[in-house]
Amino acid sequence: MRSRDGFYRSAFALAVPVALQSMLQASFSAVDQIMIGRLGSVSVAGVGLAGKFSSIHGVLTASVGTVAAVMLAQYLGQGNKPALRRSFRVNLGIALGVAAVFALVCLALPRRIMALYSTDAPTVEIAAEYLSLLAGSFVPAAASTLLSALLRCMEKPLLPLYAGIASALVNTALNALLIFGGPGVPAMGARSAALATLIAQWVNLLILLALWRLMLCGLAASAVLSGLILCIAPLYVRIFRVEPEVRQMTRRILAVYAAVAPVKVQNMILGGGVIRSGGRTSYILWVDLIGTWCFGVPLACISAFVWKLPVHWVYGLLSLEECVRLAISLGIFRSRRWMRRLEA
Repeated sequence: MRSRDGFYRSAFALAVPVALQSMLQASFSAVDQIMIGRLGSVSVAGVGLAGKFSSIHGVLTASVGTVAAVMLAQYLGQGNKPALRRSFRVNLGIALGVAAVFALVCLALPRRIMALYSTDAPTVEIAAEYLSLLAGSFVPAAASTLLSALLRCMEKPLLPLYAGIASALVNTALNALLIFGGPGVPAMGARSAALATLIAQWVNLLILLALWRLMLCGLAASAVLSGLILCIAPLYVRIFRVEPEVRQMTRRILAVYAAVAPVKVQNMILGGGVIRSGGRTSYILWVDLIGTWCFGVPLACISAFVWKLPVHWVYGLLSLEECVRLAISLGIFRSRRWMRRLEA
């Protein structure tokens, strides 16, 4: 009887956090729909159409996460750590690859994609703008799914749950602030729901990653800094005697910077501090070269000269190099190959 009771307690302790986290992830779109509902039927329809297409990515990512969970559980049970690490890296690479493809398609062809769902021009316009912003959440969502699967297999389901609670609170708060506006914050309408989801997904991922305390402190400090930037941005741009268009563009660039700042700080700690201290300084050189010249600069050139996007979009896409550098640095960090003993 005792063994049976212990089994049920263990199953309950594992199942409840997983179920709650799934509900929190599903709440993202529900919160968007509820708050957007006050903006009118066109906005509701546009957000709904964008959500239909993005749900395809969600299904694919969940499928990869399910397969990964099976493999990780098997290798953990066998005590086969090399196979465990290899399986995680492969599945993470697949999930990030799928996310990158979906993100690029949504950034390059948002209106064409949404035109497949509706012929109403205003609805398609809102849906396309929402989808192009939502594309930035695909990569962190994919990485979070794989990390959550790993933590559950390691019998640590509460960590993904805590991250999910934090990201759900961030999503709800930002939706309320950005959609309808507030003190010093202009109302941004339907597109702000996608921006809130994007930021919340990155918060979820960064919390999952911030398991060593230095990175957690850096994340907390950078989050506070980002919040301050968002709050003072409207006041800051009023200092300069420039046209309203320039002020609006500056606010958008500051918003992008605030969104990317936590990732920048994590790179400074992990790459510039931890990995470099292991003696493998060439690793960081290659991380910077790949992130900047193989990803950031080409994407910025394409977005500026081919897609002809506004400057804040170009800056945002260029800043995605920080995400690439963080992903590579985390892979190096977990492999422990950066540890090198220097001979006296």
